[in-house]
Amino acid sequence: MLPLGSCYRNRFISDPTSVVSHPSLLGFWYSKTRSIPPNCQFEIDDAEDEWLFLTKFDYIHGRTLATCFKDPASVIGKAFDALTPGGYFELQDMCLQTSDDGSMNGTALLEWQTYVKEAATQTGVEWTNVPNYKRWMIEKGFEDVTEVNFRWPSNQWSQNRRERLLGAWTQAQIDGGMLESVSTRLFTMKLGWSMEKLTAFLADVRRDTKNSRIEAYSPM
Repeated sequence: MLPLGSCYRNRFISDPTSVVSHPSLLGFWYSKTRSIPPNCQFEIDDAEDEWLFLTKFDYIHGRTLATCFKDPASVIGKAFDALTPGGYFELQDMCLQTSDDGSMNGTALLEWQTYVKEAATQTGVEWTNVPNYKRWMIEKGFEDVTEVNFRWPSNQWSQNRRERLLGAWTQAQIDGGMLESVSTRLFTMKLGWSMEKLTAFLADVRRDTKNSRIEAYSPM
């Protein structure tokens, strides 16, 4: 999971007794790691299926899930039902990129996002649901829902030191193949593109992501 996110911290009764004091941790997914703490276990499961855990949780965390669920509101409801009284649910997620000054207009980057949304819709998973998280949490019964927003730039165009660092991380991900990993299946299987056409197009997209005159960022 990547440290991206707009944060929603929620509770459904006041004065919670514990947030992180639960003696064990359970994760839905994990990457290969050298060691796992003795109080931690991982399960591979589909969060959109029925949750069959035998115990309830003090804290549930989800990160970078915008591309995962056909019905994210139902997953939020399952999290609500799986929490102990006073428990917390936190989501960290990102929206597709935008620019405040219009510098994304007419770019391959904006064109790429248009194609991504079109292809994702064909899979039944809308990639534009993040702004709905807070409303869905309230509708499912969470109380004191807090939303924290910030910008995650596409490169180091920002004058803000923290945002420049985030932009450098974005470029590291792109250099590591992020565009290809996001695009290949969607463009070739849903939009019918050839790999040759996609490769040429992504070269233009990558060039735009590195252009500091394009002040693009992901709302978090």
